[in-house]
Amino acid sequence: MLLYVFYSFFISSSTSFTFSNLSPHPTFHPSSLRAIPEPTLSDLITSPAQIDTEANSLNFAITSWLDSEWLPQRIHSEIGTQAADSFKLCLSETSYEVSDIMMRISADLEASWANFNDDAFVNAYDVANFASEYLMMRLGAEKVCGTSDKAVEMAEIARGGASASSSASASLFKSLNMEGEFERFMFLSRLLDNEEPASNVNAVASHFFLDPDEPAKDYIGAKGTVGDRSGLEKLQLLLPEADDEDGNNSLWEIVKARQGETFVQQKLAAGDDEGWAARALITRALVHSDFLK
Repeated sequence: MLLYVFYSFFISSSTSFTFSNLSPHPTFHPSSLRAIPEPTLSDLITSPAQIDTEANSLNFAITSWLDSEWLPQRIHSEIGTQAADSFKLCLSETSYEVSDIMMRISADLEASWANFNDDAFVNAYDVANFASEYLMMRLGAEKVCGTSDKAVEMAEIARGGASASSSASASLFKSLNMEGEFERFMFLSRLLDNEEPASNVNAVASHFFLDPDEPAKDYIGAKGTVGDRSGLEKLQLLLPEADDEDGNNSLWEIVKARQGETFVQQKLAAGDDEGWAARALITRALVHSDFLK
């Protein structure tokens, strides 16, 4: 009986019930929506030459990220090179938008991942995702939860470029194509990997560590081996005192950022590669002497 009364009331009431009885809401107009601008590199890259510069920076960022997360491997440089090629193709053919660049890098790497799969510890999407984070940081976006610290670090390096304070340094940097902070960081990277000509290394080290009237020293040999031992011993004296743990650790971080913490620890534990130890010493001494600023 109660169910019947309720049903009868519902039927009788429903004939007069409309949605107009509800509290009024604002009318929705699609035209009132405003699109959120897609992050784009169009303001950052204003000339064709800058495309190559930014591609090289991206290549270096990806390679450094992979080398620091895992052991340094040639395959990391190859992955970075292909990602940089995809970056340039996307900019020249289709779009400057970060999302399009990310998709292009992911698609191109995925198509050829068989070349990297045996030795890589990541996949194509991991690389593309890091590239997008790096590019967002390169544009000056704020770091959000989940953003790779390495992407932030490498973007800060790429945004560098302060010229040397003295005209002599400026002249040397210009002759070696190291006028920007990024180029000087790349020099240190090649130095650590024994890929920079010894003549360049010795010229830079002599400029930073010797008085103008002193003859240049061969801190390293032609093949990246130990050179002038007395000169290297003096470089050791330029570094922070042994009890300055923070100061010494900050200098080693530069070495680890390029070659990976595990690799560096293994080298230090073995203690049998004098050439690498000399190059790491020169690197730390240069950083301590504001080489990157």
